[in-house]
Amino acid sequence: MTLPLLLCALIALTSGLHFGRRFAQAHAAGGALALPALAHGVIVTPLMIMTVLLDPTAAGLLWMTVATAALGGLAVGALRPVREVVPAVVLAPQRLADIPAQHPAQPSAHNAQHSAA
Repeated sequence: MTLPLLLCALIALTSGLHFGRRFAQAHAAGGALALPALAHGVIVTPLMIMTVLLDPTAAGLLWMTVATAALGGLAVGALRPVREVVPAVVLAPQRLADIPAQHPAQPSAHNAQHSAA
């Protein structure tokens, strides 16, 4: 296997892992399942064409390696467990107004207690 064909297989594998994860996230959220699979297909199709054109073997079957890497990556990415994402807490502008503004030269009450001890 030549370097360009190896790179095609690795790109197909990583694309499959990424979009397989997106597929699992869309499935868990009840979103559109076709979008991650279609995006993976858009990336893998030129790789498959390039593999067929660059294949130096007499049998010309190295395209199966890229196809297996692409489908295997998609399956493994979809089957990996999806971690739950905890959203960050953001203060609303109304809450920011409740926080007293401190002058940089004035120590806060919390810092004054620690420096006095």
